[in-house]
Amino acid sequence: MRLLLWTATYWPYIGGVQVISEQLLGALRDRGYDACVVTDYGNGDLPDEEEHDGIGVHRFPFYRSLTARDPTLVLETQRRVDALERAFRPDVVHVNFDPSALFHLRTEVSRRAKIVVAFHGEIPAAGRPQTLLRTVLRSAHWVTTISTVQLAELRRVVPETEHISSLIYHGLVPPSHPVGPLPETGQLLCVGRLVAEKGFDVAITAFASLADRFPTTRLVIAGDGPERAKLEQQAKALGIQRRTEFLGWVVPAQVPALMNDASVVVMPSRWQEAFGLVAVQAAQMARPIVATRVGGLREAVRDGESGLLVEPEDPAALARAVTVLLEDRSLALRMGTAARERALAEFGIERYADDYDQLYHHLITEAVHAGSR
Repeated sequence: MRLLLWTATYWPYIGGVQVISEQLLGALRDRGYDACVVTDYGNGDLPDEEEHDGIGVHRFPFYRSLTARDPTLVLETQRRVDALERAFRPDVVHVNFDPSALFHLRTEVSRRAKIVVAFHGEIPAAGRPQTLLRTVLRSAHWVTTISTVQLAELRRVVPETEHISSLIYHGLVPPSHPVGPLPETGQLLCVGRLVAEKGFDVAITAFASLADRFPTTRLVIAGDGPERAKLEQQAKALGIQRRTEFLGWVVPAQVPALMNDASVVVMPSRWQEAFGLVAVQAAQMARPIVATRVGGLREAVRDGESGLLVEPEDPAALARAVTVLLEDRSLALRMGTAARERALAEFGIERYADDYDQLYHHLITEAVHAGSR
């Protein structure tokens, strides 16, 4: 099968969607798929075309074309996309929902190939009938989401997707890094982009209230973003700057080792997380999770089984949940073990690739049967 993946950014950029996309394509390639990627240049000085891990990556100036409002550039970008699609002749085009997908919808291939639209983040409001969301979804033969919360929101916003949409949970390749024992001395870990939505300020406030009770415990924050200076100042104002470590951005390959050093992984998000890949990464390393009861985190973490859920914007509740796990090591071990077992069974890359493989073949088989009638 010939699969074209359309995504806003791809390798060498590192982020949740990029990692998920790369791992999915690798698993499908191993099943005999002929795949290629269409993406934007991003902010880097990257070549128009190159091969990464046996998969062709083709880059276009989508965002420059859309923001510069340069008709010549738009037409040239459209011509290049059309030429690539005609040459590659995909059976399926897998679109990670993004405004650049409009360039695909204007090609001849868009009228022949099966189109799967995947949502990895917030479902935008539909608004007027001619919005981008509706334009892309009208072209879709199927739509996938990564949590039941997200699926329900999609169907609420665009009711006509009711019968062409389904849930496919994210899946990750198990890390090669061996799972280490739960540390004797407590260490709390937050991982993610340092933006207000992630609620790391709530974690800092909660940790400050625990500092005297757990004098050897540290808070480690891995990630970077616009809130970093503000968070560092907060830790200083609360007198915990020496026990709070800001690592900056870390590559995905480093995350398992960070999880190994943690006693508890904390996810204090204040926005409706679509899913929560960090929860899966923590579970893969058998680490219990304390997270907020928002969005897809309620599905990534089973409250009382693989971790503890608390209400958002409540540092006292977050501190109480962390205290339970730091003081009851046997409970933390049980939750970490349960989290790992579930991650391997439900959030593995083989299950993820199976789900999409079956979906693609279903759409193609359905089309063949329809054509024979």
